[in-house]
Amino acid sequence: MLGISRFRALFSIQPDRPHWADAAWRIVAGGLVGVALVAGVAAIVLPFAQFQPIYARSSIIFPLLPFLATVVAWRRLRAADAGSAWSWVTVGVSGFYLYEALWYIGWHEQAPMVYQIADITSLCFSPLILVGLLKSSTDPASPRQWRRALDATILTLGSASLGYAVVVLSGTAIRPIGDWHDALLVASPVIDLVTLCGLALLWGRSSGMPAWTAGIGGALLLGLVGDVWFALSASIGRPSPWFVRAVWYGYWAMIGIGATQAMRPNTPLVPTGRIARLPYLITLACYVALALAVALDLRDAIVSMTASVGVLTVLVLARQLLSLRDITDMEADRVRMQADTRLAALVRHGGDMLMIVDPDLRIIYASPSHQAILGVPAERLVGERLAVSIHPDDLAEAEGGIDRLLSGSPREALVFRLKDAAGRWRWIEAVGTNQLDEPSIGGLVLNGRDISDRKQLEVQLLEQALRDPLTGLANRRLFGDRVSHGLARRHRRPDSMAVLLLDLDHFKVVNDSLGHAKGDALLIAVAERLRNVLRNADTVARLGGDEFAVLLEDLVSTDEAEATATRIQVALSHPFMLDGREVTVRASIGIAWATEGQGVDDLLTDADVAMYGAKNAGRGCIERFSSAMRATVAERHHVEADLRRALERNEFEVLYQPVVDLKNGRISGAEALVRWRHPTKGEVLPARFIPVAEESGLIIAIGRFVLNRAALDAARFRGVTPDSARMRVAINLSGRQLLSADLVHDVVLATEAAGITGSALAVELTESVLAAEGVIGGRLQALRDLGIRIALDDFGTGYSALAYLRHFPIDVLKVDKSFVSWVRDDGVKDGVTKAIISMGQSLSMRTVAEGIETRAQLDWLRSLGCSLGQGYFFSLPLPADQFVELLQQWDASEFAAPPALRERISRPAMPALPSPSPTESGRP
Repeated sequence: MLGISRFRALFSIQPDRPHWADAAWRIVAGGLVGVALVAGVAAIVLPFAQFQPIYARSSIIFPLLPFLATVVAWRRLRAADAGSAWSWVTVGVSGFYLYEALWYIGWHEQAPMVYQIADITSLCFSPLILVGLLKSSTDPASPRQWRRALDATILTLGSASLGYAVVVLSGTAIRPIGDWHDALLVASPVIDLVTLCGLALLWGRSSGMPAWTAGIGGALLLGLVGDVWFALSASIGRPSPWFVRAVWYGYWAMIGIGATQAMRPNTPLVPTGRIARLPYLITLACYVALALAVALDLRDAIVSMTASVGVLTVLVLARQLLSLRDITDMEADRVRMQADTRLAALVRHGGDMLMIVDPDLRIIYASPSHQAILGVPAERLVGERLAVSIHPDDLAEAEGGIDRLLSGSPREALVFRLKDAAGRWRWIEAVGTNQLDEPSIGGLVLNGRDISDRKQLEVQLLEQALRDPLTGLANRRLFGDRVSHGLARRHRRPDSMAVLLLDLDHFKVVNDSLGHAKGDALLIAVAERLRNVLRNADTVARLGGDEFAVLLEDLVSTDEAEATATRIQVALSHPFMLDGREVTVRASIGIAWATEGQGVDDLLTDADVAMYGAKNAGRGCIERFSSAMRATVAERHHVEADLRRALERNEFEVLYQPVVDLKNGRISGAEALVRWRHPTKGEVLPARFIPVAEESGLIIAIGRFVLNRAALDAARFRGVTPDSARMRVAINLSGRQLLSADLVHDVVLATEAAGITGSALAVELTESVLAAEGVIGGRLQALRDLGIRIALDDFGTGYSALAYLRHFPIDVLKVDKSFVSWVRDDGVKDGVTKAIISMGQSLSMRTVAEGIETRAQLDWLRSLGCSLGQGYFFSLPLPADQFVELLQQWDASEFAAPPALRERISRPAMPALPSPSPTESGRP
């Protein structure tokens, strides 16, 4: 039983692993070679008559093992890739073994008819073998088939010509073909030769051939040798030589070797080289044969060889042309391969994401850069649907772009977000192209790159574009957008929306005196208080400088806007700490309610008008917009335009009101007051144009004009009388003038031009301009160093005047008219006035009482010890010429000018607006 199982194993199919039967078959192949060698020696040693029976009987026995090996190999390979090729080889070998069997029967039975059938059967062997060899080639679909056909033709024709030349040159007489038997003798070697040529071409042109083709090729070569010499011997009527019989054993041995090689589980590929010179070599050999025929004067051979060489030459030239074309194609292929290799390298190592998807957004290919960008291996993405990874908000737009590509759009730009391995959304910008018709691609190509950093920068830039960089509040653009949206939906409740516009009073003084860094810190603190006092639904913005805006929506009543403005003022009333120093600011707030048909600019303009109304009302106030305010704003703009023209046309005039010494009745000085004599409106009071000049910055130019005029007039006044030789002219300075870096320089230039010293001048300033101690204190000290006297005007009306007396070089306190006016003829007095005068005396400061209009007020102030006084009781503000007359005719005993002069100068020189009171004229 063991022997039977091993015998069956010889025919078992085990293509996946080696088996002892493979080794047995290799031993059989080696035995076949040994037997063939022994038989060849026997054919040489033994006479033909003795060897003939051995040869005939071995034709059945010896080929049996190679034949069985071929069948076993076919059974093993028929399910593999090489099964188709080996099937053809098996049919050919089976046909040749049938020939051997028929030949033995014909020899044994002496039946010529059987010989003839056997000869016909043997002709099928080589063509079938050639088909199998062609199917075993690793390069069966080469585009150079024409050159292969030419090579086969050249080899076949050249080999036949050389065979013919060898026979002729050897002197052998070949009889002509007489019957079909002679035709079979000639056809057999020709077919063998064609088969061998085909095998040589395969080995020369393929990148590799299976190892079993070497054994089959050896069998064909031995068969060709045997058939040629057998045909030559038969043509001259002689028996075939001994080696023909020896070749027959080697033939079957080589088939057995090829079969055992094919049985191996993984038949190796034998690397082959190009036999490109073979057609040229065989053609050259034919030329040599022709030359020998010419030398030997063999006429028949010359004619046939000339024809053969001519045809071979034409074929070689044709082959050369095809080779040149092949070289060009090969170079083009090489260039394409280099480009493809370069492109593949760029795809592998490039930073862009290359992706191929089908129309359903299923990923067909993903470049390795996905790993670096998304943190996901490219292999894991293949087969997944891209739509799963796209952000839901971007999916519709991405699918729309894909649909447009499928509809014929050549290119589509897509922007979407993909989730990376960490769960973050990455912005991808891709360009899509339709490559469904490209066989090597067959999909939609998306070439994308990561733009997450750019998107983040865009968000930051948009945030910066819509936010104030200092406070973080909304800026004017964002605030206008919020107002626009509020107006768009306000139709549901017309009275539910209001805008508050607030401006910090005297912020420029703080900013310029303490520095921009402290000013910025104050703005940040103000913004924080605004956030705390407002609702989350309210929008607060910084429009620029110290101007803020608040949008209130969904209000229940109109009182809510005023209540919010009040809360803001209360919040800002508490002092701010800046580097350990308390700074107090107030805000003027304007309120505007949205009305039907109103635009953003209209609403903001109304709020701005209301805010200026709050400033004009005394600052630190809350004003609600009314239509009458528009006229006020328009008037303000007209006044500003007229002021600019007034500076160009020299329409300003300086008047002087005397300051009287209440002890001796003499004029000790004068206050310079500016007047604007408009060409059409007459005299314009300072209360109407000075605030406009302050806000527009024109006050600097106006103040410089007053300074220069007053210095010249002071020099003139000092030379009128002996008593006026030491008088001072007081000039009012605004906050902007005090903050100007050119103030001290302008004073020096003015005094030098007038030929006076600083002792001829005095400056007056109000408490409100003293909020910025740093710069103001330095400016005042520099003026005092020039000999200029410093007076604090309107003393007692501020909220921190007592603190200022310690920090600033103040020489004179001017008691405001509001305190003096309490003194009436009926004896009613004001205790505040007495306190101020006493304070000045205790601080060694001179006091000036403003607004003295009656004898009772004069007498009471003298009794309190007040130093100086001014007012209508003494004189109205006068032009310089009239003031000179007043100095010349002044009666110190009566504290007044003579009646005739008083009557004349009390009438205005030209029709104008009513003359200002001292408080109205207490500005430049």
